[in-house]
Amino acid sequence: MADRLKVAAVQLKVVSANKKENVAHALALLGTCSSTSPRVICLPELFSTPYFAVTETQERFELAETIPGPTTDVLGQMARQLNAYISGSIFESDPSDGSYYNCAFLIEPGGTVLGKYRKVHCPFVNYGGRYLNEKYYFRPGNLGFPVFPLDQTKAGMLICYDRSFAESWRCLAVKGAELVLVPTTSSGWRSESWEFGLRTKALENNVFIIAANRVGKETFYREGFPPFYGSSLIIGPLGNVLAKADAESEQIISAELDFEELAEARRRNEFLRDWRPEAYDAYADAYAKLCPETGVVNPSLLLSGEVKTPSGPSSRERR
Repeated sequence: MADRLKVAAVQLKVVSANKKENVAHALALLGTCSSTSPRVICLPELFSTPYFAVTETQERFELAETIPGPTTDVLGQMARQLNAYISGSIFESDPSDGSYYNCAFLIEPGGTVLGKYRKVHCPFVNYGGRYLNEKYYFRPGNLGFPVFPLDQTKAGMLICYDRSFAESWRCLAVKGAELVLVPTTSSGWRSESWEFGLRTKALENNVFIIAANRVGKETFYREGFPPFYGSSLIIGPLGNVLAKADAESEQIISAELDFEELAEARRRNEFLRDWRPEAYDAYADAYAKLCPETGVVNPSLLLSGEVKTPSGPSSRERR
């Protein structure tokens, strides 16, 4: 594979309260990607259901399913058809302990689930006409911030609100991620941080970003909730916008990622080489207060597990 990668973000509207109909709608949109042949495609967060966290009802737990499961199985068939990686997030049930998560998946071109990431930061919002409570439905993710092989690069995933926490990005970057997929469902709460924040995170960590949001006003579970604002993005490693969707319509945006650009960005900005986790005492102090039985820990372990601070250019250039 050349040092270029075609990618796409699917910006869609949830058309029904019926999960099968929404999955069918997503599959139809994915099918149109065959004309541009992207290798990586990102769907929005919880794309198969209306955004149910605007209410707190036991009935919504019936929407959850396993990963692998029915939705990832049919997406796997599409991945084989398109010869592409497909990512997104769904409401996951874990039968091992009865827990529920907002879980992103990465399906490889052969159709199997390559890996998954469970949303770590679950918001509660009661502000400006918006009420949502993801804490009612989802446990905080317990898989850390994994990174997965993707052709000749490595990819990580964050889900919506996770993008607001700098530590999430740095954990992925120090583990070698060069591409971060960000399935999102946002109605404009803190919309000022959307493009500005993602471009900043791309620059600070010198990574490519594919961020897919949904559009449209949903009244399936609650009247009066603001519409989702779309504006899906593909961003380069210097914070440059490679593609952007509008705020109102279903769209598929695409771009070709040039990994020479990433190597140059990391030569120009040696953020990972000069990162000094052992100096960030506030992290260790805060962790010690939250977990006094552990005492003060090495901040590098707190942030991302046992990692060595990488140096030099991208992993792609070192190969």
